[in-house]
Amino acid sequence: MRTAVRGKGVLVDAYSGAGLFARALADRFEKVVGIEENFAAVESARRSAQPHESYIAGEVGAHLGEVLSVHDAAQTTLLLDPPTEGLAARVCDLVLGGAPAEVIYVSCNPATLARDLALLRSSYELLSVTPLDMFPQTAEIEVVVHLVRK
Repeated sequence: MRTAVRGKGVLVDAYSGAGLFARALADRFEKVVGIEENFAAVESARRSAQPHESYIAGEVGAHLGEVLSVHDAAQTTLLLDPPTEGLAARVCDLVLGGAPAEVIYVSCNPATLARDLALLRSSYELLSVTPLDMFPQTAEIEVVVHLVRK
């Protein structure tokens, strides 16, 4: 039987929902912290969480600063999967202030993604942009952006 080798550092999954992304990436990190305002989704994530995963119920803007401040920024990856409205100004400020080494931003709205990237690019280098056509023959598109701290 093959066992996964756990990576280093922390994954902070903001707007984690029921932990879909966090769970898929959990074996690559020593610790995973999800933040989600939907209490039912958090309860679902907690029920199937591995021992090194934890989930916080509440608004990302209310918890992200504290979560980032207690972890080594150089060893932190932040995964953002905000709603269509994109990141609130406060969340952008918390990302820039917390300075995680790596940011992965998943967006369903290219316009709000562009707005948020204009702010994040002051401190982050854009490594890749990957469009994903998850809903063929519709105007909907998902975009995954990979950023690293300058």
